Amino acid sequence: MPKRRLPMPVAEPRRPAPTRAPRAPLSAPRLRQDAGRPIPVRRLGAILLAAALLCLGRVPEAAAQEFPTRPIRLIVPYVPGGSTDVLARLYAPQLGERLGQTVVVENRGGGGTLIGIRAAAQAAPDGHTLLFTTSVVALNPLIDPEGAGYRLEDFTPVAPVGDFPYVLLVPAKLPVANLAELVARAKADPRWLNYSSLGRGSPSQLLPRRFLAAAGIQAEEVSYSGSAAGMNDVVAGNVQMIFVGATAANLTPGVTRPLAVAAPRRLAAAPDVPTFAELGYPTMIGGTWFGVFAPAGTPETAVRRLAAAVEAATEALRPRLADMSLDPVPGGAAGFAAFIREDQARWAEDIRRLDPPAR
Repeated sequence: MPKRRLPMPVAEPRRPAPTRAPRAPLSAPRLRQDAGRPIPVRRLGAILLAAALLCLGRVPEAAAQEFPTRPIRLIVPYVPGGSTDVLARLYAPQLGERLGQTVVVENRGGGGTLIGIRAAAQAAPDGHTLLFTTSVVALNPLIDPEGAGYRLEDFTPVAPVGDFPYVLLVPAKLPVANLAELVARAKADPRWLNYSSLGRGSPSQLLPRRFLAAAGIQAEEVSYSGSAAGMNDVVAGNVQMIFVGATAANLTPGVTRPLAVAAPRRLAAAPDVPTFAELGYPTMIGGTWFGVFAPAGTPETAVRRLAAAVEAATEALRPRLADMSLDPVPGGAAGFAAFIREDQARWAEDIRRLDPPAR
């Protein structure tokens, strides 16, 4: 049989190669967000930089919100027992309650208050070291700018505690019944009278000297590192005269005798005691004030919180402060710096009359 030829396979027609879209030019790599939208690297860098700056800006704010983070030192530049120390110890628990930290009173007396004030000025400006002091902090640099060892600008005023008009006290057993008799006795015996002072430039020195000049009498100055020690010697009869605050403790009947008040009006704590102006000494107005300071550079947010705590404590202690004859300071915390400048001006003439500081 003839062989059967198989049909030849037919080649399939060749398909044309698929055409490709032209490739886009290379560009910067693109990253994707979780939602799938691409973000250019340059834009991402700007976002990250803005976030970093925002975080840096919030660091002080967060730190201030956490303030205070440890116990607070309240430096008193006087020895224990005086008016400043008593007040500081009244305020310490009140401040601690409001700040959520223990507030410890640290007495650094000596050097006419300079030791304690310098220690506070040199402390870290973080709000954890404060100065609880009198108006002497503003007077020292005026009296002896070089010897003070600090400037008032080394501190940030936090808040005032109170204004403290002085009263002239003598021992109850001193044989004088009023101011006129004291002046007459001192004129008759120029070596008889002496007075207590808390050191150069303190109101307890400047005010007696103003009185001596106005009355035309002489007296020997006896310096102490705290008002308590001076009062003890007045009570004992070793010192004849002292200018101090009209506290109940200082006005104890049978122990001391108040002769005149260095205030524009009579005090509620001693309504029977005349003012110096009533007795013919119109320039005899003065005393001291108490306040709280922080080292310069303390964050403003910390200062504000401290000021709020001091003002709240002052309000809570108002009855006690009234018993101590402390008057509110006009302007409160907001006006404290202006009040200090005005007080410096009031003492300027007394300071000019002081002898040059010894070197």
